[in-house]
Amino acid sequence: MDVKKYNKLKLKVFILTILVIGLVAYIVYDKKLYTYLPIKKDNKENKEIDKSVNINLNEITILVKDYFYEKNMVKEDNLVRWNITSSEYLGYYNDNQNLKYYQVQGTISCKDQTSSCVSVSLDDTKDKKETFFFETYVMVNENEENKNVESINQVLNENEKLVKINKSVPDDTKDKEKIKKLIKNYYSINNLTNSDNLNTWDIETVQYVKKQNELTYYELSGNFSCKDNTSGCIIFDQIDTLTNNVYSFDIIVEVKEKSDLFTIMSIKSNIYHNKSATIKKEELISLLKDYTKTSNLVNESNLASWDIVTVTYMGYNKETENNKIYNLKGVYSCNDKTETCLTLKRPGVKRSDNSYPYSIYMEVQYENNKAVVISISEDILTDNNFVSFNETIN
Repeated sequence: MDVKKYNKLKLKVFILTILVIGLVAYIVYDKKLYTYLPIKKDNKENKEIDKSVNINLNEITILVKDYFYEKNMVKEDNLVRWNITSSEYLGYYNDNQNLKYYQVQGTISCKDQTSSCVSVSLDDTKDKKETFFFETYVMVNENEENKNVESINQVLNENEKLVKINKSVPDDTKDKEKIKKLIKNYYSINNLTNSDNLNTWDIETVQYVKKQNELTYYELSGNFSCKDNTSGCIIFDQIDTLTNNVYSFDIIVEVKEKSDLFTIMSIKSNIYHNKSATIKKEELISLLKDYTKTSNLVNESNLASWDIVTVTYMGYNKETENNKIYNLKGVYSCNDKTETCLTLKRPGVKRSDNSYPYSIYMEVQYENNKAVVISISEDILTDNNFVSFNETIN
């Protein structure tokens, strides 16, 4: 064999042997290094992002309202309506996936026409009925056993640990439909509806209000119409006219819940749902004139003219919440040019045309879809229980 070729072969074998030994040593070293030095893995590979929404709007509503009542953040004696209308699942905290963050939106209205009845952050806008729009941010601990509100913030708490999801919270209508059916059955069984005269009856909203002792309170609102174009086909303590021959209602329902059995304990009108006086000016004028006739407060044979110029809704007293007080002003004149044809303690100063100005306060009670005059007076008595509005009625 050629000596030169043999030496080259030996060199190649030697180099190849060194390379193999080096490769084996590197593999062994790398495995040991991996064992003792933990390598940070990408969170996306380690942990799959959970985008599921495991709560519905009705659950959010109950959790939030119960929390507010528990923390004395609701002035119930001033509250008219508090509706939670939507919610968004913002995300969860990376170090604890049970902590879920939600944005909650809705509306509130208070008896004193301010926004003081619920401690929430308000939007700058409000509607004509003094309904304020709000949003708040809720942290819910959703563990396997139950769901609890951990905290409520008025502003968004940006946190780098928050894994953002931004999904709308669904509205589960199953319980709401159950309440609607319960109400309609209750009205039918207790003869509170005239099915032969009833044209339409839509319950548009069902809103959880609160729990108290063993009872749950719901607010229901909607509209109805009767075939004879009156409001007599369903009995509500108070209604409003929406359009011609269509009427709206707003009621508070007291329900006893046991497992899947719901029992209605009482129903009453949410008499503050529209704080403006919805009765028309002409109706109030007729109420006053009819009352003075039946009470012998007017001498029609001597009455020459009686004009009621302005009608103002003054407000109500908290102790008699179904009663509303109105002020009616105008002028009247008598055939004998005196002031005696209308019984008043203090008529105004006689004018050059022999007419007299007057101002009368009339208390009207609303019950069973009817407005009834309770009393009239030339004075209005107000105290700390009186809620004032001073709204002109056209």
